[in-house]
Amino acid sequence: MDRNKNKRVWLKNVPVLFQVLSLDVTGGALASGCFWAHLFGVPVRPVWLLVLALSVWTVYTADHLVDGMTRKQAAVIYRHRFHYQYRRFFIVTLVVIALLAAVLAWIYLGAAVFENGMWLGTFAAVYLLLVLLVRKSGFYFHKEFFIALFYVAGTALAPVTWHHRALMAPEWILLVIYVLTAWSESVLMSFYEQNEDQQDHLKSFTTFYGHFFTRRFVAVLLVFLIFLLIGLVFVFPHWRIYFSLLLVMNLLLSVLLLFPSFFQVKNRYRWWGEWVFWPPFVLLL
Repeated sequence: MDRNKNKRVWLKNVPVLFQVLSLDVTGGALASGCFWAHLFGVPVRPVWLLVLALSVWTVYTADHLVDGMTRKQAAVIYRHRFHYQYRRFFIVTLVVIALLAAVLAWIYLGAAVFENGMWLGTFAAVYLLLVLLVRKSGFYFHKEFFIALFYVAGTALAPVTWHHRALMAPEWILLVIYVLTAWSESVLMSFYEQNEDQQDHLKSFTTFYGHFFTRRFVAVLLVFLIFLLIGLVFVFPHWRIYFSLLLVMNLLLSVLLLFPSFFQVKNRYRWWGEWVFWPPFVLLL
């Protein structure tokens, strides 16, 4: 009887662990990587997807550890408390995974991808260090924007490197819109987690600018992106599939903004926010 009860409890916690361990984010990053690979006409290599998954997990886990170190066991946000509680395991695993990703990139992805990845990883590490050092000063680093920037840069890095030609205007536009879409999602997460961030004394877009301004800002940004993407679908028919996918992603984010009371229940907003980045998997079909 106890065995069955423990099994039910474990199964019930699997979705929570999937989210806490940033596996939903990692899945979205892989979908985004497929988006860029398809756009730039490069093969979706399994070893590249593995390196991408390991790299994204490393960055997000490091970010959660930094946040967890701030409030430790008193952290209100569960993923921060969880990472602090098992910090020794995560620190060791983080180092191993980061080294494994670097070795695989060096051996299988080429020197150019390795070097660009090292530069990007260094910038991300410096940024996280700065956030940790000035956290108590009250300075706001616009974390949500830099997360979006690193996210898109990381998922697009290898396909752009293997592209071997100058980017065309629609491709630059897609990169910028993808960053803005990821920024919108990140700001929306801060919108939903305002109370928890305030209790944990964490700076976010919403705690800095306020609940009312944040909602209006995201609404304006999403409306702008949606109408822009509708226009771009017709202006650049050759890239229609990519602009259409981004349009779907922004429409899904709009649903998240329109029904806050529904998505606040059982942290539905986090599931929805991360699944928004999964539609590009259709490009593999």
